Amino acid sequence: MPKQPILSISLILALIPFLTACAGSQDRREQAIALGEPGRSVQSICFVRQIESWQPLSEEAIVIERAINDYYRLNLIGACEPDLAFNTLQFESRSGICLNPGDEIEFPGSFSPSCTISSIDTWIPLVSTQQ
Repeated sequence: MPKQPILSISLILALIPFLTACAGSQDRREQAIALGEPGRSVQSICFVRQIESWQPLSEEAIVIERAINDYYRLNLIGACEPDLAFNTLQFESRSGICLNPGDEIEFPGSFSPSCTISSIDTWIPLVSTQQ
């Protein structure tokens, strides 16, 4: 019986480099997004399902990934603090499936008020995020 715990520990130790590599890849991806630049201005973003991911750029902007490698910067006005938010955000869209300037974003769990989307731009990450 004592061999089983040793095998479990060995397996965990063997997986550490792979788990570290995945975390490093995620950090590089987030940094590439954060160092990106705005593309063209758009009037709305329509969804067919949930967004893939999001991350704060500042207190005035977040980047959302609508679909794989399809990024948008949402410029915000209001007192919300997206950098203090947890993993969840909530949209209040007047049109239902599309986000437009004037729609609201809430960050449940952050104890900050909602923000209003002032404008939307496409977002171009610094490097390809397909790693």
